[in-house]
Amino acid sequence: MEKLSSELEDPKENTIKKFIDDEDYRQGMLKVLGSFSSNLISGFVSFLNRCIDETWVRAEPKNAWKAYDQNLTILLDILTTFRLSQIPPALLETCAYALHRVAYYVGDDHGESWQANATFEKRKAELSRELVDELKNIAAQHSYVNLGRLIGRITA
Repeated sequence: MEKLSSELEDPKENTIKKFIDDEDYRQGMLKVLGSFSSNLISGFVSFLNRCIDETWVRAEPKNAWKAYDQNLTILLDILTTFRLSQIPPALLETCAYALHRVAYYVGDDHGESWQANATFEKRKAELSRELVDELKNIAAQHSYVNLGRLIGRITA
């Protein structure tokens, strides 16, 4: 646990890249986080922000649609690994805002990431009803239109 805590507090660049690119590593880290207190999960927020920032850097080149899928996949992995009651408010807000940002690019029109859209369509049923309702509330409260549109596709 101390090793993980230290990795989260001061992550090396390769740890961030590994979390983004290696599904087994990411799932393993999330599983470990889920078995500990919310204090450790809270420390995960700054690490998550660094990972999300890296996906936005990867999205900068023209036609880098995969980066949006990586961004969305990380968020869905987090939101499906933990029960809503396990997610500290700061982490939920971070995930909601990150979903709002990436949702703009999730679709099957020109200028949108078809890969991210396919991921969302495949995985949206994994989100608990309780979580979906909470994300709708956050979207309404903060005027996160893109998040509201994305979450609205779950019940449509």
